[in-house]
Amino acid sequence: MQAGKTVARGIIDGNVPAEDLPWELTDKALARLTTSADTLEGVMAFIQKREPVWKGE
Repeated sequence: MQAGKTVARGIIDGNVPAEDLPWELTDKALARLTTSADTLEGVMAFIQKREPVWKGE
């Protein structure tokens, strides 16, 4: 959700040309999401059948 908002804000604010957005920014946002501490915590919590402890990282 946060990654999508970041991409959208870039378009709205005019900081990022619209033609560059669809793949380049999405790829960068996805890379950040899949390597975050919260992503690992979510996966581990699911495997361990417990509630995740989010840290916003």
